[in-house]
Amino acid sequence: MGNKYCFIVAYTDNYLPGFTALKNSIKKYMDVELIAHHGTSVKDTAIERFKIAYDICDKYDAICLMDADMFLTADCTLFFDIASKGFIVTGSNGMLHDNLFKKDWDIDLNSPYVKIHTTVPIFINHENIDWFIDLYNKKDIPGWNDFIFLNALGIERQNKMLCLPPYTFTGIHHWQMKPETSVMKRDNTIISGTEEAVYMVHGKWWYDGWIDHCKITMESYFKDEQIGERGRARTYQAIAILKAEFDKLSD
Repeated sequence: MGNKYCFIVAYTDNYLPGFTALKNSIKKYMDVELIAHHGTSVKDTAIERFKIAYDICDKYDAICLMDADMFLTADCTLFFDIASKGFIVTGSNGMLHDNLFKKDWDIDLNSPYVKIHTTVPIFINHENIDWFIDLYNKKDIPGWNDFIFLNALGIERQNKMLCLPPYTFTGIHHWQMKPETSVMKRDNTIISGTEEAVYMVHGKWWYDGWIDHCKITMESYFKDEQIGERGRARTYQAIAILKAEFDKLSD
């Protein structure tokens, strides 16, 4: 140990705008090393990053695995501090069902309904990094999916895993856009609709087609949930805030 903390990300050329925003956001909010691996395919990046993280983890008190289409909106030192004590900090998503993993991969979760993390970020240290190499060594299993399989393999780590709400970390399932939790700005700080800190944003904000698809998805959500004009306004305001933040970090 000694270098303390670092972020790890792998990216291809088509993710370069996202990687640039991530790099600039780390410089803006923290004084932490970024280890970046450039690849040319999913195998070179999405899969290999787990091996890279495993190989370098012993050199740091804690590391954080990221996607290339993420950027910080606040200082994340606290989560590194927690991970350095042997805990895992990550983002929450939904539920995992025992029968799915038993059927596909013969993994018994020993619970019919459990909630653990879904995806990046993952703050972790050397005490738990075997989780990553266990995943990597099973990459040739039919139906292998990096984070779904990682969830299944990590079930026994639930008691040392802190999962933050998706609107604070991942924004998955549009939680940073949905009216109830949509982001807003207070005193130049991005917070959620529940007035909690937002630490990261996830998405292809450089790609107009991705943003347009988010809007289409949200329009269906408004219809299904009978959301009125006030809710719609909050969503579109959130999208504008997140896009503007990305643009500022893209220079």
